[in-house]
Amino acid sequence: MLLDKILLVVIMILLSLFAWMFFSPYHMYSTAYEFLELFGFQEGYKNLGFGPPTEISD
Repeated sequence: MLLDKILLVVIMILLSLFAWMFFSPYHMYSTAYEFLELFGFQEGYKNLGFGPPTEISD
């Protein structure tokens, strides 16, 4: 019974950290970019359209 409560608290803490990491504006972009780098994408911001547009010419 105590183990169930401990696991529930741990899961709630992990879920809150996950939500904070992915729904706050700064961390959402940085973690998405880091995940893309982990999977081999070198230009994550350009692929996802997060960065400033680079093809604009006046």
